[in-house]
Amino acid sequence: MYSRQLGTGATCRRCTLIVLSAILGWILCACANTPTYVVLSGGGSDSPSGSPSSPGEVIIIGDSSTAGTKFGGQGAANWATIVVNRLADEGNVTSVIVDGKGGSGYLKVGLEGTTFVTETDRLVDSDTVGVLYFGSSNDVDVAGDVATAVSRCAQIIKQRSPNARVIAVGPAWSRAEPYTPNLLDYVATLDDAWGAEGATFVDPLSEDWLGDRVGMVGGDGVHPTDRAHSIYADRMYPLVKQLAAQRP
Repeated sequence: MYSRQLGTGATCRRCTLIVLSAILGWILCACANTPTYVVLSGGGSDSPSGSPSSPGEVIIIGDSSTAGTKFGGQGAANWATIVVNRLADEGNVTSVIVDGKGGSGYLKVGLEGTTFVTETDRLVDSDTVGVLYFGSSNDVDVAGDVATAVSRCAQIIKQRSPNARVIAVGPAWSRAEPYTPNLLDYVATLDDAWGAEGATFVDPLSEDWLGDRVGMVGGDGVHPTDRAHSIYADRMYPLVKQLAAQRP
């Protein structure tokens, strides 16, 4: 009887180990097929947040149009969240860091004391395969040389990850008023500056991303709505996917 009990116990232990091994394997498999997605600023409760536990292979740097606001783009409605979820649905495991800081730009110091340059310096490392910039209309009436700021961003990336690809997206202008001359001059400067660095520049204004902007402008007359974020996601997805394709 004692011998049979011992055999039964050993069998149970083996069964337990098999079950635990299967669960562990499932967990590891699930983790391997889920991209690391860290939102360093902004976003809603549905967006993972905090400091990155591993380097970001693709880094998205933007302003409040990337972070999301109470007028649109929070949580699952945020364009970057939508894009990363689409990548995950396709089995893409590229790690993505989304860094949206309200009020910031290449020149403009944002609400958290940062610019696109300082965030590039903070986040880009040898593991970076691609960087996407979005914006920023916050720079439009700010004194300073935006071309120099662009050049500094490019220098940081080339020094730390020479093969990383850069896609710069200009401001989408989710505002009710018409495009201003200063805005158009700013976009032209961005286009020339990034072109000189060998980067791809995308202009939402000339591509008419938001059309007549009906339903795209938040209650404050400035920030994009959920509907606008949905359009951003559709436009940004192929761009981020191109960067993710650089992953070894």
